[in-house]
Amino acid sequence: EHFLTFYGMQELTAVLVRLPEVVRRDAAGCSAFLADFVRTDYRISNLGAFDGNGNVFCSAAPMVEPVNVADRAYFRRIQAYRRSAVGNYQIGRIVHIPVLTTATPAFDTAGKLTHGVFASINLQWLERTLASIDLPPNTTVALVDSAARIIIRHPDPEQWAGKSVEPLAALLRHAARTGKSTAEAAGLDGVQRIFAFAKVQGFDDGYDLIVFVGIPSAAAYGEAAQSFRINLAIFTAVALFLLVLAWFGSERLIVRQVNRLLAAARLVAGGQLNARANLADHGDEISYLGRVFDQMAGALEDRDRQKSEHLRHIQKLNRVYDVLSAINGVLLRVRDRQQLMDQACIIAVERGRFHAAWIGAHEPTTMEPVPVALAGIDKETILRLRLRDVGRNEVRAVEIGCAMDKNTPTIFNDTEALVRDETGAVIARPLDIRSAIIFPLMVHGQVVASFNLYAPEPYYFDRDEVRLLEELAADTGLGLQYIQDEQRLHRLINYDTVTGLPNRDLFEDRLEMARTHAHQADVCVAVAILRLRELGNIVNAFGRHTGDDAMRRLADSLVASIRESDTVAALGHDQIGIIFTDLPDANAVPLAIEQLLKSIPVSFAFSDEDVALRVSLGVAIYPGDGETTAEIVQNAERALNALDMRPGSRWQFFAPEVNSRFQRRLRIERALRLAIERQEFSLFYQPVLDIATRRTIGIEALLRWQSADIGSVPPIEFIPVAEETGLIVPIGYRVLETAARQAARWRKQGVHDARIAVNLSVVQLRDFQFIETIGKTLRDAGGDPDALSLGIEITESQLIESNDKSIAVLHELGKLGFHIAIDDFGTGYSSLGYLKRLPISAIKIDRSFIRDLTADPEDTTLVRTMIVLAHEMGLSVVAEGIETEAQFDVLRSLGCDAGQGYLFSKPRPANQIPRFFGVVGGP
Repeated sequence: EHFLTFYGMQELTAVLVRLPEVVRRDAAGCSAFLADFVRTDYRISNLGAFDGNGNVFCSAAPMVEPVNVADRAYFRRIQAYRRSAVGNYQIGRIVHIPVLTTATPAFDTAGKLTHGVFASINLQWLERTLASIDLPPNTTVALVDSAARIIIRHPDPEQWAGKSVEPLAALLRHAARTGKSTAEAAGLDGVQRIFAFAKVQGFDDGYDLIVFVGIPSAAAYGEAAQSFRINLAIFTAVALFLLVLAWFGSERLIVRQVNRLLAAARLVAGGQLNARANLADHGDEISYLGRVFDQMAGALEDRDRQKSEHLRHIQKLNRVYDVLSAINGVLLRVRDRQQLMDQACIIAVERGRFHAAWIGAHEPTTMEPVPVALAGIDKETILRLRLRDVGRNEVRAVEIGCAMDKNTPTIFNDTEALVRDETGAVIARPLDIRSAIIFPLMVHGQVVASFNLYAPEPYYFDRDEVRLLEELAADTGLGLQYIQDEQRLHRLINYDTVTGLPNRDLFEDRLEMARTHAHQADVCVAVAILRLRELGNIVNAFGRHTGDDAMRRLADSLVASIRESDTVAALGHDQIGIIFTDLPDANAVPLAIEQLLKSIPVSFAFSDEDVALRVSLGVAIYPGDGETTAEIVQNAERALNALDMRPGSRWQFFAPEVNSRFQRRLRIERALRLAIERQEFSLFYQPVLDIATRRTIGIEALLRWQSADIGSVPPIEFIPVAEETGLIVPIGYRVLETAARQAARWRKQGVHDARIAVNLSVVQLRDFQFIETIGKTLRDAGGDPDALSLGIEITESQLIESNDKSIAVLHELGKLGFHIAIDDFGTGYSSLGYLKRLPISAIKIDRSFIRDLTADPEDTTLVRTMIVLAHEMGLSVVAEGIETEAQFDVLRSLGCDAGQGYLFSKPRPANQIPRFFGVVGGP
């Protein structure tokens, strides 16, 4: 798991190289982000980014002076191999400690290196980690590169780090020549050792890392080797003694015993180590020598058996090392969780020679493992296996290899006594399973699955192998964690956190691919930008969580209605983008849009109330509405913005005139921001007459704008822009202050009975300082609403879109003495129940109903109904847009209370108004 860090760093840099702060070369944002990351992982000394020339522009560790890495080995390998690379042992120029650096590059479309991200692994951490591992005395562990340069060695890292040594190079040449991964040789300190070494797989940049482990030969062979030397000396002495006896002509009995001893010695010398002299004990020297010889042969036989067992043990450990190396290579290549688990099981069976391997994922409710990856065994067999506690004769309801209720390994070294079917018959024997071991797979400290291995021999898993297999399970769990973290990071970078939809960057990537395909296949692509119109009102009324819920429900309905090849993405807090691909022509777009709109629910229930989901769509088509991805998206947004100025429509195409209106709107917005400072706004006033007496009873203040840049701009153009940009708030206060001051001046001239009505936007009602500012404005103007007889008019359509807070503000205005009227009544489709909630005193019938009053009987009926209902509710009625005497006569006959229009007077400047009240002179 310690060497897996190198692969993890490559995975990390491959993700970070696409980070927006890195791509934009935002040095401050990039450095802050990487510094936070480094603080969470003690294995990393530094993270940073460099440009195409090797200049470091971003670093988690602070840089005292500029740093260039173009001379570093990993930078040269990046340029040579055009992919991720690992550097040589080095002292970091920024952190000034020994590190091993890996880096991942990024190239532009022309194949030029644009930038890269590097990660420096703290070799001091690796040194401390190696020193903490429980190893046999005088054992060495080293990590070297293909040039036999030592990256780190335990013990004595300071003496050897960064050096190239010939003994290791000789071992590497031996491995390449013989294909073997073990050898016995003298180490760097002259101690004879058995070396096992393996290449760390996964690097494909011409640079190899090799792990060496050297166990002293004396520790490997143990006391058997020492016994052999002693007995060999004794055997030599015995042979000399026998020669002396033969020289002096011993008796036949002695010669016969010597011959038996020599025959046994020849058999032992020929390799038959179980041969014995078996001399009778006569109490003489020959008998004693026979016993010593037999003891020596026994010692030789024991040594040979121990050596064979050691070799088998080393071979078994080498298989596990091979499995570790292979799985580490898989961790570099695989980006899919299921593929990683499948490969881990296959490698364990094919290269580790285990009888079977499988991974079980824990079922969330019962926590019982469910097979998700396997090799050497089928799923049905796994489900049939059960463990029986023979001593208590109770069936444990867990599968073999999954009896794991803690995050430590569980070992079954003789499964024949445990594995039985429902009838009690042993089922492990025909499956050739005698040992089993289970390892937990941990992700961020939590057990998420179990890794199960089966072997055909009883007591197969010894301590050394279990330790290596723990590393195998840890590496596999770490690989799952890297995949999970990479997927999480990928989702954070490319997906919206509220709706789960692709974000704008991913949206534009997919649109670019769809546009390229459309150009090649001669088909169309349509882009629709959708806006949830009431999101602000929903948030103000119910809170941010309800607004998020509304966007999620809207997103879910859109995703469910589109084709698999289309895309729905979140583009902003209230905007969603849709890409329709592979359309035969532009005529197919309206049908696709209408089907999309039908899928959107009209409302959703929240806290016993129905929250409306009203949307607008702007649509642009490729080819035709732009040549680039940016132009297509921009024109769809322009179509949407133009549609917002036409409340009656739900969607519209982009067209050249839309672009023209958009440019006009931009000019108006820029000029509006200067108009307040330049005092370009003025008020005109239109009289309101009593229908019965034709006497002037009120005045409506109307805002006019003469721009120094673009000339006269009608209210129907600049008011929506002012509301959208929020400029209507300061403009509204200026209008109210001007009207109040004008009312005070007229009172001094003798105009006492005139009520001045000012138009108010619902945007102003949402200003949390509105009531306080209104009070200050009136005090500055020198009066109060009652004394000045001020009125407020707000359109019916805006009232319908307002929330409870806005209605509460209207009640506060009523308490301050303002008279409140609903303007443009009849166009907003409000209900009578809704009107009862409002503190209004009058309604103003929209001019669209008055225009055809004398020609259309239906309009007459509608106006009559409005007047009757208003009077029943105690409201007065004002008719707007009266232009003829015939209209006036009809309204009088219907009982309308008041009216205004060109029949009486067009809007006039302030100095022309007093004469309508019989006052002559004055401004």
